Amino acid sequence: MRTEAAEVERREVQVHVPLDASYPSYVEPLLDEFAGRLDGESEFCDDQEEEWDEVSFYLYGPDQDRLVALAREVFGRYPLPGGVYAVKTSPGREDTGEGERVAFD
Repeated sequence: MRTEAAEVERREVQVHVPLDASYPSYVEPLLDEFAGRLDGESEFCDDQEEEWDEVSFYLYGPDQDRLVALAREVFGRYPLPGGVYAVKTSPGREDTGEGERVAFD
């Protein structure tokens, strides 16, 4: 169970991957790798979901830069289509996905 302090400190990073013929083959391996690389308490991958023409992964933790660096490393290990990017969501804007966009290409 996540502590209340971790909930208060967490920030969201959304990673968006354009859909292609390889979807969904990489989803479970990516989720497994995040589960093994994030501590599961203050950092975690909540899930993924298909939205329009991309699949989005939701990472949480106190340090968005660390989450983006980790995501870039993990996603770089898979033959994914071009156009992968992350959004470091602004506080209070998680529902709209507004924030700083970071390209992985």
